[in-house]
Amino acid sequence: MLVDTFKYSLKDFKNEEEISQFFEENLNLIFPRLTHIKTSWEIYDVGSESGESKIDALAFWGEKKDKEGRIVIIEYKNDDPKDPINQITDYFDLMKDNKGNIGRLEKIFSKYLIQKRGLGVGWDFDNQKQEREFWKKSILICIAPPSCFTKGKRKTKAEEKEVILVEVKKYGNKETDFILISLVKEKWKELLGMEESSIIIHLSKKGKKTVKSKVVKERQKEENDTTQGEKGSDIELFLRESKADEWAKEKIKEIDKNIQLFDNSIDGKATQKVKNKHRYFVYYKDKRRLLCVYPQSKKKEFTIYLKDNKTTTELDKNNSGDSYAKGFERIFVIKNKEDYKKFSGKIKSYLKSILKELDT
Repeated sequence: MLVDTFKYSLKDFKNEEEISQFFEENLNLIFPRLTHIKTSWEIYDVGSESGESKIDALAFWGEKKDKEGRIVIIEYKNDDPKDPINQITDYFDLMKDNKGNIGRLEKIFSKYLIQKRGLGVGWDFDNQKQEREFWKKSILICIAPPSCFTKGKRKTKAEEKEVILVEVKKYGNKETDFILISLVKEKWKELLGMEESSIIIHLSKKGKKTVKSKVVKERQKEENDTTQGEKGSDIELFLRESKADEWAKEKIKEIDKNIQLFDNSIDGKATQKVKNKHRYFVYYKDKRRLLCVYPQSKKKEFTIYLKDNKTTTELDKNNSGDSYAKGFERIFVIKNKEDYKKFSGKIKSYLKSILKELDT
């Protein structure tokens, strides 16, 4: 069934507290290996006027019956100009360097482990080796709208300091809202217990029921592609093997998410395997091809192949001569932000139109 997500619009969060409350209520649903412990946790900070600072959230990482686990520090941001990576690493240093903060930390985790799990704290801060290992295993997470991470070199800094960045977007209409949560780096999903690097949390305004659904569905099924019979891989694996430019990879992943938001029954497969990598990623519904993505190796550009219909008449014709791409009559080459913005404004109307034509 076609989901009318073109009727949804991007919405602003009211404030940082709205983001904080949402993750507090859904933290274990989003990140299955994390358990929320405390919101606005106070730590000693001799450099502040009050002598204290507040960490946005404290959480526990661990499997069931894990008597040690790891601490998780979470920093939320909405439209605050402060650098969240600097802020969270500063808080982390304050915790490590102040014995009073270590005592507070041990106390709150003792209470959690004893009450919730019937266990005691499994670390010993009198043992320097254990203490070093404990801090080394700690997890730092920054959660904010995507615009927060595009300023300066925040993504590069986060990578250097091993800070996990999580992008959060809110969409909605009069009937319902949903939150799109995406890891900036896919490599963290296993640590956090996520099946996919992006998920949707659906919020029904009527019953306020929270439901988890995948944005990127499992695509490694035993189905054959309708034209080539290649077994597909998901978009993340496809881009990893493609050697495409990082900017192009990021934009292709955003397109993939928008397609899934429009209609999550649209599937995708990597096709045309040549020398251990696939050339194309094709999207289809009910075995009918809708569009195709072709990233240029090591270039900041990629091509979208589309069907010929009323929404694509002004686009260039496909004269590539590639036998596989011949099923698509139009092409759109994306080389910069302006190209991407233009295509993003067309994708929903194109999908709506092409699916309607295929159903008639």
